[in-house]
Amino acid sequence: MPGRDKTIHPLHVLIIEENVHHAELLTELLDQRFAPVVIHTVDTYEDGVEFLSLSNYDIVLSDSAVGSNTIEQYVDEMVESARGTPVIVITGRGDEALAARLTRKGVAEYLVKTQQTLEQLGDTIQKHLKRSKKNKSRNAALPLITHTLEGEVERELERFREHVRELLKKKKLPEVTEIDSLSQQLAHIRTLASSLKK
Repeated sequence: MPGRDKTIHPLHVLIIEENVHHAELLTELLDQRFAPVVIHTVDTYEDGVEFLSLSNYDIVLSDSAVGSNTIEQYVDEMVESARGTPVIVITGRGDEALAARLTRKGVAEYLVKTQQTLEQLGDTIQKHLKRSKKNKSRNAALPLITHTLEGEVERELERFREHVRELLKKKKLPEVTEIDSLSQQLAHIRTLASSLKK
């Protein structure tokens, strides 16, 4: 597999793995596929959470059990500290129930260590990097979209108030067409407000 363009910024990876040989194998696979790559390896979940809270990573690779602890004990902290960075669990033991629980809590992928999954690991990581980049771009645009919608809601509310003030000045019952117009304005305001809640 060709490496990445050396002019682009290095891929930053955190590996949580106590088995030195497994960590070296992952490092070698990452170097072959994603060079340039910066890899930090830790052998406890506590260190993993701490590293995630202090640095930004592009991907996290973690074993499902380290020492006497399991990832399930730390998954909430890990996903929160990762701040949208994909967490991929690579384990020697397949457990469908655990995989389902972890993915519900925000783990990007649960892989059983086999020759095939290791050979496909580069593609799996690439898939999650693309998805993460897309999500981060969308999240970056949200404040601007929200601000624009808030401004539109304010303008529509002001137009509605002005319409009501004009009707009150006339001191007579509004025509059917005026009531329809007010209803349409209210419906539009409701639609904008519901968009803000999403």
